[in-house]
Amino acid sequence: MDGRRNNRGTIGNKGGRKSNVYKKNLAKAIEMIISTDEIIFEMANIVKDMNSSPADKIKASTFLINQVHGKARQKMDIEVNSLLDGKTTFELEALESASRLMLEMKEDNNNTEEL
Repeated sequence: MDGRRNNRGTIGNKGGRKSNVYKKNLAKAIEMIISTDEIIFEMANIVKDMNSSPADKIKASTFLINQVHGKARQKMDIEVNSLLDGKTTFELEALESASRLMLEMKEDNNNTEEL
């Protein structure tokens, strides 16, 4: 309990992360208001506009580059030695299998979102 009324012992986001269906419905609703082509055209106008602030130009340029080339992968260096110390071979193999499965699921999810 964290002191809030009617908490019942839970802390955090009770509703959880928004589902992909929610995101797809939101994307469809936005597409009904303004098309992707119009958004890209407006972003290009911001980049070309002499009166646009440098911050707006950078944001619009980043958006356009991500549209053309896709968002760049982010490299992360993670120190995991302390987590693996003392683990048995079986536990290490289980962790490796689980991490591979998670990566495959993430790639499958990314591929489905692109469609």
